[in-house]
Amino acid sequence: MTSAFEQSQRRRHHGTMPVTAGVALAIVTCCFPIWARPAELPSPRMLDRFDQIAAWQPVASDDVRASIYSADGPRRGALRLDFDLSGTAGYAIARRALPLDLPPNYEISFYMRADAAVNNLQFKLIDASGDNVWWFNRPNFEFPRQWQLVTIKKRQIEFAWGPTKDRTLNHAATIELVVSAGRGGGNGSVYVSELGLRELPPEPTSFPLPSAHASSSLPGSEPSFAVDGSLAKGWKSDRTTGKEQALTVDFGRMREFGGLIVHWQERAFASHYDVEFSDDGSRWRTVRSIVDGNGGPDVLLLPDAQTRFVRLALHQGPADAYGLAEVEVKDLAFGASPNALFESLAREAPRGTYPRGFSAEQSSWTLIGVDGGSESGLVSEDGAIEVAKGGFSIEPFVVTKSQVVTWADVDAKPFLAGDYLPIPGVSWRHPQWELRVSSFASGSRTQSRLIARYDLTNHTGQPLTLTLVLAARPFQVNPPAQFLNTVGGVSAIRDIEWDGSVLSINGERRISPLRPPDRVGAFSFNDGQISKILAKRNWTGPKALHDAASYASAALGYDAACDHDHRPRHPPLRVGKAPESRRTAGARMDRATTGGRRRRVARKAQSRLVARSGSGSAACRHPADGTCASARHTRRSHPPPRHAVVRAFVDPRRCDDLGIATAAWPRERGCRLSALVCSSPIPERQSTLLHRRTWRRSGAGK
Repeated sequence: MTSAFEQSQRRRHHGTMPVTAGVALAIVTCCFPIWARPAELPSPRMLDRFDQIAAWQPVASDDVRASIYSADGPRRGALRLDFDLSGTAGYAIARRALPLDLPPNYEISFYMRADAAVNNLQFKLIDASGDNVWWFNRPNFEFPRQWQLVTIKKRQIEFAWGPTKDRTLNHAATIELVVSAGRGGGNGSVYVSELGLRELPPEPTSFPLPSAHASSSLPGSEPSFAVDGSLAKGWKSDRTTGKEQALTVDFGRMREFGGLIVHWQERAFASHYDVEFSDDGSRWRTVRSIVDGNGGPDVLLLPDAQTRFVRLALHQGPADAYGLAEVEVKDLAFGASPNALFESLAREAPRGTYPRGFSAEQSSWTLIGVDGGSESGLVSEDGAIEVAKGGFSIEPFVVTKSQVVTWADVDAKPFLAGDYLPIPGVSWRHPQWELRVSSFASGSRTQSRLIARYDLTNHTGQPLTLTLVLAARPFQVNPPAQFLNTVGGVSAIRDIEWDGSVLSINGERRISPLRPPDRVGAFSFNDGQISKILAKRNWTGPKALHDAASYASAALGYDAACDHDHRPRHPPLRVGKAPESRRTAGARMDRATTGGRRRRVARKAQSRLVARSGSGSAACRHPADGTCASARHTRRSHPPPRHAVVRAFVDPRRCDDLGIATAAWPRERGCRLSALVCSSPIPERQSTLLHRRTWRRSGAGK
């Protein structure tokens, strides 16, 4: 009798085994994975075959065009929704009155394809009053180009809004298919066919304990140890049986789950393996391929996975045998969304590993943008900068000899340049040093630039060796608690490329250092937490990668040997009259829109910045070039403290000038000039104050 593994190898040899192209850690990013359906489920009841579309009506928000037409589906008729968002944040709807009595457990399904960019997809159910809405909401959905079955289960339909106190949906009167403006915008067409409703059996409240078997094992390291819920013991393969091995987990019945975490034993991991599903133990399908595993733990996001058997087909690894401590099965909530994934990971990670919003902590932030500009960024109270609405963030880390310092390890306080200028910033106070991050925007309404500056100052009486790391991470400053108009949290980073002078993110935004960093690395989701990577001495990474998981990161590292401060600290010297109130200063900046008034305001703002930098800043000696800055106090001859400086700018609209510059300032007499004056005024309502909002874990829309 041949084993299941031997049968699989024969099928692979004869070409009947499905093959998935090798990727770093292939994780489904589509919101609707197509898992095999259990054969015993009844056929869905057709709600609309789309042979006629007279019952459907197009609806659109202001300045958006929407229309519907008949079309051909995969087997029957279809509805085509044409839309043109016209550069707005609006929506286009296909609406139909369709009374429905919903069973206790169900799923709604339809076939879909589209010729459309990435935008938000919503499926809504509305009660008879028209005021209470339940929805299935997928922001920035990548529409399939070919016909694909979309399945929406009852648990995926959430209450959206309305006055009702009973949020259980039993009856619906109207359904809507909605396309709203997301990352792509523009115009396009969405096709829908064969809308159906299937009644499902009640969801189980518990599952039998899983069992496991393997192609080989050692005494005392049986396969059962890989599913016993403990990392103390695990399964080990027999090295004499070769590199090709398999571990199969049997759930005992069909089971839904949200993902897996594969915990390897030290130096006994598989660098190349496949994750395969089967409903009957004989027919297998590959759902993931990992080709550059590094020992993990390997986090496998499997949204709405459903199967009875899971098999890890192991092909290659650094050791002669494999050791697997545990295959951890995660619940459906784990794979419900990218935000749910990182919220789950944040609960298990040290505070500071992820932005505070993923730990349900309240966050403060402020907008950065030119007055009336088409784009704006955000800066958080922790010093992270979101480069554009819904975009990735640049997050600072400071690496010392003993630790990687994050926002959770310092006393972070927001400030405004000159105490009133619309140049917000964040100060990281550490017992030995201080990091100041400041930012502003300049340019026109249609083409603006976001500028940031990083000052790292030594406050000890002895030299310090520090590394400032600026990491491009797949997270917004806008927290995941935001979910209505703009969904916060994760912002996909799929592609990173460093060409020696420019770091490209997703082929859309570019980071252009004015002086090359000391080290650059791109890291996939499979490489693990960025803080652990930076903790390794002389960390490095590839200069380009594609991450199928869409959660890649990049790091720019600047090594700085900061000399000690030889003089006592003194309060900053203020030149000119005392700063005005925030409101008055904001009004002055608003009025200074043209000609001489703008120049006068710019000169006054610049003089205040010069005054502050003259006494409170310092110079840096960078080991790479040996140059040293000298920012001399105008009234004192004491040598200044030593510090490192990094300046950055972002073009959030065209995305072709996101630049980060590290600078060793030249020697000057008098004060160091920091030209941080906006070329266009920023109104007080946008950037003068840091706005504090408290978020509940369930969140609230903007």
